[in-house]
Amino acid sequence: MSQVNQRLIAEKAKVSINTVSRALNDKPDVSSVTRKRVLKIAQQVGYVPNLLAKSLKSGQSKTIGVVIPNLSNPFFNPVLRGIDDKLREQGYNLMICNSNGDYRREEEAVVTLIQKRVDGVSLTPVGKRSLDISYLQKMSVPFVLMMSHFKVTDTDYVGFDDKMGAFLATQHLMEKGHRRILYIGGPPYFSLARDRLFGHKKALATYGIRIDRKLLRTASPKLEEGFRIVRKILSEGLDFSAIAAFNDYLALGAVKAIFEHGLKVPEDIAIVGYDDIEFASLSIVPLTTIQLPKYLLGSKTAQLLLAKMRTKGTKPKKVLLKPQLKVRSST
Repeated sequence: MSQVNQRLIAEKAKVSINTVSRALNDKPDVSSVTRKRVLKIAQQVGYVPNLLAKSLKSGQSKTIGVVIPNLSNPFFNPVLRGIDDKLREQGYNLMICNSNGDYRREEEAVVTLIQKRVDGVSLTPVGKRSLDISYLQKMSVPFVLMMSHFKVTDTDYVGFDDKMGAFLATQHLMEKGHRRILYIGGPPYFSLARDRLFGHKKALATYGIRIDRKLLRTASPKLEEGFRIVRKILSEGLDFSAIAAFNDYLALGAVKAIFEHGLKVPEDIAIVGYDDIEFASLSIVPLTTIQLPKYLLGSKTAQLLLAKMRTKGTKPKKVLLKPQLKVRSST
């Protein structure tokens, strides 16, 4: 905190310390002329308010904690903008933590945010364990899960209709005439990975296609994993003409593996990704993918969290946003 205090401002403004305090805190019983004078002097002398003291007094820090699994993933850029824009409308700031897909880091982040006295938490859980969810509930900290959730806990949740999204991706490939579709899913402990696999299987069943277990693979949702797993599958000589991937990273890695194998996209193998990250359209072959309303996800998450913070004891709400198929050159 700046050593400049309210007493100095009061002396320069020729008003009481109480008036300075009320002007700085935007209380209604201070004239506009006095308020402007106090604020001007405070700015001139470099006064910095003690936000920690204010939060302890009011019981609010005006800060929201956000825990995401991969800060380097461009998917989260519009999501965070959506959260930040909605919260700033109400005078809140963000404190962002990166779990990096590691449950221990996620758990540490939750504990740290509670120690920092945040007013609420938005969490995209890694998905392996839910003890930190129980801890948030125990500490009575309002929170909303984003994108990933748990069956065993009844919590507020904002995500996408991933069953529908995966169905649209596989349906599109079927309508293009493909019947041997390699599905590269995400880790099964992710709820969205399970939902997307469900949607893929439902599309196959709708078209009367029996599931071939050899065509169902899982991978960590990273670019290099998409390259590794597709290169391996191509070397095995597995018969397939299309790929439906858990996310765009896996799909783009698959594109590289296909080209290195001397094949073409989509002439030899068609590919559909998922998420529509910023550079999906800038690939060597622009990627057909499932487009998700990412900014809206952030905005809705913040909106639900604000409502939960204002009204205690409300019944948990679940919000599912609709995905859309974005057709480009890879199919």
